Amino acid sequence: MRNIIRTSQTLEEMTDRSFKINRYLHHAGEHGCTWMDIADAMGTHHGTASGALSVMHKNKEIARLKTKRNGSSIYVLPQYIKGRATSPYRSSAAKRALFELMDLIEADLDRGDLDSCYRHIQETRDKFDD
Repeated sequence: MRNIIRTSQTLEEMTDRSFKINRYLHHAGEHGCTWMDIADAMGTHHGTASGALSVMHKNKEIARLKTKRNGSSIYVLPQYIKGRATSPYRSSAAKRALFELMDLIEADLDRGDLDSCYRHIQETRDKFDD
């Protein structure tokens, strides 16, 4: 029973956090917010703000613009995208796989081995095919 209570408290905290972030993003409008804006407003650290933004982005509750502010991603509510380019959600596993693939391809190209390039691309695609 103790674990259930802990879990529900965590879910409640997450819901409260999402609600607050949604409110901050609504007030920010087209300007949007970075993780730092959210962390400052909520009095949290990077991990909490960034993690909450990532979950909301994954759930398509918010959008991440391709433009950056002070090197950080800008998040907006969908109604404030206003035709600007957005970035799709990418999991950490997908990012790691992409960087690994880039390293493999670079080594393949250094050797002039195009067959290995194509093979590595296909192997990476196969990892993420549903």
